[in-house]
Amino acid sequence: MRDQFGRFIEGHRTPGTIRQKISKTLTGRYFQEESPTWKGGRWKDERGYIRIPNNPGSDDYIYEHRLVMEKKLGRKLRSEEEVHHRGTRYPIDDIRNKSDNRIENLQLFNDKSSHVSFEKLNKKRGTDEMLCTTARL
Repeated sequence: MRDQFGRFIEGHRTPGTIRQKISKTLTGRYFQEESPTWKGGRWKDERGYIRIPNNPGSDDYIYEHRLVMEKKLGRKLRSEEEVHHRGTRYPIDDIRNKSDNRIENLQLFNDKSSHVSFEKLNKKRGTDEMLCTTARL
């Protein structure tokens, strides 16, 4: 029930007929794979990286760029290894974009310190070129 200004009155219960209508509309809703808009659990996080389920039906998600690099190398990445996107501030179709997980846009570093050194050097020079030959694939 609403007051004269159209606001809901506090403590008012929704009538049973309306609850039944709501229940009927929710019945038959699609869930995950059944939905026509399902994307396989693939989503973009707040930093722009693509996350995918670690296993089908799992709530555990991994970064897609790590999976792409693992497939390229033919082995699991060690926890200290870092995968660098060569570009991050660019349009979606640009090679330097974080959600662009093509192998030619990815670079592997042995540890965080070499990745940070590389980032600082690039920032100082104002370039996204691969300057560290030890990290090349």
